Amino acid sequence: MDCVPRPRDLTPFLRGLFVLVPLLLILNVFVFARSINSAEVIGSQVRGKQNIIILSGRFLFRLKEAEVKQRDYLLSGDSQDLKQYLKAEGRLMTAFAQMRDVLMEGSLSNGMVPQLEGSLSRVTERMRQTVERRLREKHGPSQATLDSLKGDLEKDNLRAYFVNLVEEETALLQQRDKQASSDRRALVASTVALTALDLFMLILTFVIWRQDRRNQETASRSLRESEERMMVLLNNSPVVMWALDSAGFCTMAEGQGAQFLGRPSREFRGKNYFDEFWSRPDLTDPVRQALSGRMLKAENSVDDRWFETAYTPILNERGRVKGMVGISVDITARKMRERDVELANQAKSRFLANMSHEIRTPLGIVLGFVDLALSNDATSEDKEKYLHKIRHNSQVLARLVDDILDLSKVEAGKLDVEHIEFSLISLLEDLKENFSLKAVQKQIRFLLEMDPHLPGAIKSDPVRLRQVLMNLIGNAIKFTDHGFVRLRVRAKEIPNKNNVDLFFEVEDTGIGIEPRHQERLFNPFTQADASTARRFGGTGLGLVLSRRLAMLLNGDLYLVSTAPGQGSVFELRLNVERAKAPIVDLADRVPRESHNRPVVKSERLKGTRVLLVEDAIDNQMLVKIILGMNGAEVISCNDGLAGVEEAMRGDYHIILMDIQMPRMDGFEAMQLLRTKGFSRPIIALTAHAMRDEKEQALRVGFDDYLTKPINRAELINVVESYSRKILSARATPATRPALSLAPPP
Repeated sequence: MDCVPRPRDLTPFLRGLFVLVPLLLILNVFVFARSINSAEVIGSQVRGKQNIIILSGRFLFRLKEAEVKQRDYLLSGDSQDLKQYLKAEGRLMTAFAQMRDVLMEGSLSNGMVPQLEGSLSRVTERMRQTVERRLREKHGPSQATLDSLKGDLEKDNLRAYFVNLVEEETALLQQRDKQASSDRRALVASTVALTALDLFMLILTFVIWRQDRRNQETASRSLRESEERMMVLLNNSPVVMWALDSAGFCTMAEGQGAQFLGRPSREFRGKNYFDEFWSRPDLTDPVRQALSGRMLKAENSVDDRWFETAYTPILNERGRVKGMVGISVDITARKMRERDVELANQAKSRFLANMSHEIRTPLGIVLGFVDLALSNDATSEDKEKYLHKIRHNSQVLARLVDDILDLSKVEAGKLDVEHIEFSLISLLEDLKENFSLKAVQKQIRFLLEMDPHLPGAIKSDPVRLRQVLMNLIGNAIKFTDHGFVRLRVRAKEIPNKNNVDLFFEVEDTGIGIEPRHQERLFNPFTQADASTARRFGGTGLGLVLSRRLAMLLNGDLYLVSTAPGQGSVFELRLNVERAKAPIVDLADRVPRESHNRPVVKSERLKGTRVLLVEDAIDNQMLVKIILGMNGAEVISCNDGLAGVEEAMRGDYHIILMDIQMPRMDGFEAMQLLRTKGFSRPIIALTAHAMRDEKEQALRVGFDDYLTKPINRAELINVVESYSRKILSARATPATRPALSLAPPP
């Protein structure tokens, strides 16, 4: 029999089908090509937006860097700081040049380029003029030079422009992403629809022609072959095609996707869908809707796999539903990516919140003591004491910035380590001297155990080794409230070599680490959990930086053992070369400071008793001085639990409560006080400046909210407003509010 149809043998209907099918194929190719071209255009736009965002962020960073380097030079007058400023200015101009090239290419922003160039030119010119004026000042910065540090409106406008540009480009980028997603869905939908239509027309044409040319047996064989090809396609793609009759019994289940469920597809056939998934309304409800005649899509999870399913009712010749067909596509990989993105966003948010606290706390102390030093009431002795505080907390900020920059350099492979001779024994003894005092302040012991066979001197980088050990010991002391912290150092000889293996073991009896948090210890910007940051502070940079530095020092850092409530053991292992002669390398000592009582300078807060619950000693001193100069009596506590106990013992008009403290944070302390009947004002005083943090504080029961850096006038005004209410109420017994300082029965 002739299997090739001749045009004259075809009916007009079949001839029309043979013409229509190629046209549909051409249309399908055209739609697909247009969609691909549109996707490429959107992709190009997205890359452009991303480039603008990256370069804007780089420019803002360089502008901030230039400000910091200028400030360092203006305050110190040191030639090295001047060189650093000039380098920073050069990097700023380079960053702007890169940004300018991108803006000139875009029709949206190139009109602003001349204005931005002029603005930046004026800003840098004023900065140079200030630097030149400082060059002429031989005996320290003048008041005019110091005043130049207070701000520059044009610089702020320039910074605001680029911040707004980043926000606008980010919004546009999100729009482009939504458009790209919409285009992809449209592409998939149109391709599937046209392909399905093409296949339908081809099969229809083939069946009609076969019915005209062959008997039923040949037609049935062809149909079986077609079904086999479909099964091959289904069984080689992450798709499950399944069908149910009107009663919910499975009549078909094919596709590779069924294997992901841990059962072969044949086990599903003949079983009732509602009996299998009776406890999963999220799976049965869409099927009920499809059997009622509705088409829908839904995402569901089955046996730890995620599927996107299209539910389609099957109608008989009378238009009544006789069953349904479902096409389920495995989207587990996509869901995992979405989860990873969400976890990354959460980690970023937690890091930003912690970084805000870690920066604003010393910054608040610096600004507060600068304000005090500039006041007319400060004596020379006071100013010297304030400057010591400013220097100490500036060093804290510098160390934080150094950690961030060091980690960035390590990640980029641009951090170099030295290989010089130094005294290992001197370094260890210096560490013991530095940390013994901190341990005593926490009422714990710091122990140093050294192997008698330790080499007197080694070749390595003493600065980086000291940095790693200080981080490990500092963490151990921070997380230990009782017991001890021990640094044990031992050596292992390597036969026939001048090298030696050193083992630095840091053991503590602190809080320990939960098993579920141990795998995240060496991840950047993370801590064990959110409560760890609230109770103990920190940015999450220390351990990851220490491990990267250990690797650069030809070693590694390990968590040897840990148990919740029993402490942890970390071990730093290094392979170093023996030195010929010991060289003492001791770090600079930080001068010890004394706290003097503030002198009363006004009577605005006379008679007011304030309880300050704050773990930062410098912040305690700052608040005491500010309030004490205005007549208030201030008593301080170092943590939330001690604050609760003191509040219940004494008669205080106002409590100033930090949020992030050891033993008990500010939220817990405030709620415990309210439970015990304390009704006086409790004001949150914290370095957290996030909007949701303030809203949470007011929502859970704080009367007011003050942020660090401390604004002296705002602090005095807030305390005065609440103290007046309390003191005036005491003067009028008939209207005095009840105050219960005894715990409830």
